Amino acid sequence: MVHKLASESQRTEAVNILRRQIETERQLIKLYSDTRELVIDEQVRRLLHSLQLDSIKHVEMCVTAIEVLEGDVLYGEDRVELEVGLGHHVELEEEAVKRAELLLRNPWVSENEGLRRIIEAWRNDEVAHHALLRDLTGGRFTRRRFMDAFSGYRAVARRKLGDELRGLIKKE
Repeated sequence: MVHKLASESQRTEAVNILRRQIETERQLIKLYSDTRELVIDEQVRRLLHSLQLDSIKHVEMCVTAIEVLEGDVLYGEDRVELEVGLGHHVELEEEAVKRAELLLRNPWVSENEGLRRIIEAWRNDEVAHHALLRDLTGGRFTRRRFMDAFSGYRAVARRKLGDELRGLIKKE
């Protein structure tokens, strides 16, 4: 497979798009807050708040993406600690997806379009969280040379250390 090298102008374009999105998300955060203050129904207020939290999350994701595009190394020295610390998070996300799937099969949820959409949105968030956590622990945010044997050796060593640390955590 032939990979086209990205140009500097394409990187700049990506950063600019992300910066514009950050501004949009900040506007959304304010709008959700302003609208929430006008709404009396507590359920609607909670849903608006959850959407506002998503926009806050999107700002953080866009800022991180800009930093990576500008050359910052994601998690560099924290790789082993991150892999071990997020291991349990991945398990909890998997459990949450299973619970959401179970709820979606329940007639009280599946036959109520609004409720079903809320549970589907929650499930989709959990699926996305799970995928992102797996990417974070799998090191998919750095470019690696295909034949970099040293990187391969380091990956094996990190896995072994992670297994040992997980064993220590379970004993406690």
